[in-house]
Amino acid sequence: MIYFKRKDKTHKLMIQVSKYEVYENTFLTFFDMEEGPFCRITVNIIPFNDPALACIDTNNHPFLEDIIKEYDLGEPIGISIPSGFCRYPVYRFNLTQIEKHKTNIKFP
Repeated sequence: MIYFKRKDKTHKLMIQVSKYEVYENTFLTFFDMEEGPFCRITVNIIPFNDPALACIDTNNHPFLEDIIKEYDLGEPIGISIPSGFCRYPVYRFNLTQIEKHKTNIKFP
């Protein structure tokens, strides 16, 4: 379980793992075990040929990098990908750690 405090509330988060249809990149979402979908972790901008690589949605969720670092979910590889007016950092995910926090709960 990942605990994230925001606005005087502690969220109990798990990670949903799937793939994007386009490029088949890894698609990660935080799921709040009490409230349902919380936020998307990844964005699908370019193809990666490695399931551990993904762009992080720091545009909509600037707190993501803090959670990823705190729970050893991944680390930045030192590049970012531009899309629109933003640049999204590329992370190499620690798939072993992701698996520890994974949920099989599905949502539309």
